[in-house]
Amino acid sequence: MLVLIAVSSMLLAGCCSVHHAGRWEYKVTQVPGVPQETANTRGPSLEEREKYLNRLGNDGWILVSEDLGVFYLKRPKK
Repeated sequence: MLVLIAVSSMLLAGCCSVHHAGRWEYKVTQVPGVPQETANTRGPSLEEREKYLNRLGNDGWILVSEDLGVFYLKRPKK
């Protein structure tokens, strides 16, 4: 009985997930036209970042990660 439950759980998990293995394209980007953050300058405002990410989202890009103003995005290949 326990084996049947385990196998059923694995099959259900496999059927409910979307498989895009190897079918992603990636983008690494920063908000354009804004200087790099340093001790003497400010980086892009939250509003500028939000507008930029919304434009990318409209093109199907999904934000995966952000590190020091560098955005890592992905979307399914077309």
